[in-house]
Amino acid sequence: HFRPSPQYTIYTKGNYTRFRTDYNFVRSFLENDEDFENSLSINEVVDAGFSHHHNFRINESHLLKAGYEWNYVETFLGLQNESIFSVGGDTTDDIANTHTLFLHYGYSPTSRLLIQAGLRGTFHDQFYDIFLSPRLDFFYSPTSSLTLKGYAGGYFQYISQLVDWDFDLLSSQAWLVSSPGEIPIISSFQVGGGFLFERKGWLVDVEYYLKDLNNLTSFGSNLSSSTNLEFAVGEAYIQGIDVLLKRRWNAQHRSWISYTLSSTTYEFPDLEE
Repeated sequence: HFRPSPQYTIYTKGNYTRFRTDYNFVRSFLENDEDFENSLSINEVVDAGFSHHHNFRINESHLLKAGYEWNYVETFLGLQNESIFSVGGDTTDDIANTHTLFLHYGYSPTSRLLIQAGLRGTFHDQFYDIFLSPRLDFFYSPTSSLTLKGYAGGYFQYISQLVDWDFDLLSSQAWLVSSPGEIPIISSFQVGGGFLFERKGWLVDVEYYLKDLNNLTSFGSNLSSSTNLEFAVGEAYIQGIDVLLKRRWNAQHRSWISYTLSSTTYEFPDLEE
């Protein structure tokens, strides 16, 4: 980062990630040794990006942040299903670029309270549209050890993790880039709140959240037999609680344990019962 003045800071960074998952599921039937089913999936994701942020502290109570972010995502998914009856397969390879401008304002009338509001606007080159995401959060510290927190906002996800209800064609990681007419952009509204308690090297972080997600993508009900890439679109409602317990023993050693309890309800009207 670069600091032209004590009140003004500029951050610039880039990132590149690439991973590949190969998953092979073989099923045989005891009644007939020659009767089998062999499903193979290959999923590869390339994720690259660049961000340029400006932080300007107007005074002790007011902070302004603005910036630009570019993201490049390429996904490949190959499927093949072979059995004694038939052999089928399909592949898809998609690329998307997103360009985001954001403005973020922070207000802190006292050292105990911080309120932040922001707006992100993202242009997606495949949909040729702009998606707006308002955000709001706050932190309030009634004591030096306890901080209350809360947030609410709209979010968009431009890459989808596919839901495979049969669990025989995909591993737990199978991702595709959003594209018009096939994979819609996931939209969600999220709200949550909790508290942080920190004292004598101990930290307890508890957060309860609600998430309403739309445009989730699942395979069509006939995929396991045909392996043609047909998708169904649905939604999900998630509620849960995250608990983190962390202990700092000294400057070099820390330990932590976390626990999550959540419930998810899916609705895919187009899938057969």
